[in-house]
Amino acid sequence: MKYFIVLLITLTLNMGVQATEPYQHTGKVISQSADANHLVIDNIDYRIDNDTQVKNSIVRRGELGPMLNIGQMLGFNVERQIGTVPYITEIWVLD
Repeated sequence: MKYFIVLLITLTLNMGVQATEPYQHTGKVISQSADANHLVIDNIDYRIDNDTQVKNSIVRRGELGPMLNIGQMLGFNVERQIGTVPYITEIWVLD
């Protein structure tokens, strides 16, 4: 019986830990290039493309990536490679 109680508590605690936001970063869109492949969020340059997933909203597609509104708040995940502009893999529109 003690084993089942410990197991239940462990599972409950693990579920609480997994309830965090699905994105690692947040920020406001400052600008975006005309072809939609570069995005500036809180004065930091990022790269996006048509493989960047927009998770909770429908957005227009630009030539090379999703088109986002200036001033829009985003949650996002980034893939970093040394010597390159950080690449946004996933976006959540927070407004």
